[in-house]
Amino acid sequence: MRVMPLVRVGIVTVLVSVSLSAQNLSVELQRITQQATVTGDLRAAIEGYKRIVARAGSNREVAAQALVRMAEAHQKLGDTESKKIYEQLLRDYADQKDAVAIARTRLRQSELAQRQGDKAFRMVWSVGVGKSGGNIAQDGRRLSYYDGCNAALHDLADGTNRLLTKPGECTDWLAISRDGSQVAYNGRTTQTTYSELRLASL
Repeated sequence: MRVMPLVRVGIVTVLVSVSLSAQNLSVELQRITQQATVTGDLRAAIEGYKRIVARAGSNREVAAQALVRMAEAHQKLGDTESKKIYEQLLRDYADQKDAVAIARTRLRQSELAQRQGDKAFRMVWSVGVGKSGGNIAQDGRRLSYYDGCNAALHDLADGTNRLLTKPGECTDWLAISRDGSQVAYNGRTTQTTYSELRLASL
């Protein structure tokens, strides 16, 4: 009968010890983050976060928070380790919803930035004063544009231009067909209020 109270005391002692350990890790996590903010020493902060993850044990919440902070520090340093850490959070800490949500958002942002960075931009033609662009054919060869109020086409391959509207006519709408074989536009004279929808072969 005397053994039971001792067992209970032992269980309470263990629970208190675990609670204090978790609290100490959270305090240490905040301290490392604040110190990194003040000193700007991100590499020292990363080492501190690694120690917290190693000591966290079953405290997955603190470990996930430390991994998020570690990934953020790597991002600020401009290296690629952050991606690996965010992927680790998605893979190994799916039960930590807040950390997973942050990781998923950061990975999506990184992927979008990568796509934008991979795009190659080049000027294919300067339309000039009094002209504005319309749309480009799917084959990438012809570009519809407005020359004043006239409908026109520019051939990007040979650099030639072609007016579609007749003398005295204007347009305010034109588009190249999906297959690139025709262009549709509206033609109207400056003296009339009505217009005709027209198709021109390319």
